[in-house]
Amino acid sequence: MSSNGSSSILIDITSSHSLLIICSTGKIVDLKVDEEDLMYNADGELDCPVDVVLRKNNHSFEDFNDWGAKEIQFVRRQDGNEEILRSIPLNVNL
Repeated sequence: MSSNGSSSILIDITSSHSLLIICSTGKIVDLKVDEEDLMYNADGELDCPVDVVLRKNNHSFEDFNDWGAKEIQFVRRQDGNEEILRSIPLNVNL
């Protein structure tokens, strides 16, 4: 309790969350990644399934194709800082 008799609650304003950022010509789409969808891939890198992230953000692969995606960035935001964990270019010709 504080000196005036009221209780005070300390709130941790530190936030950390993951995003998939879909970059296309003239448009950037941020998709929230739920913590339970994060996993480590076979290379030991933090990863998430794109189809699950799209669905949980009320989108589909049709939306993804309509956006004309050029790059996917897997990003971690924490305390106002952004770290790109992986960047995947989609303009690769096979």
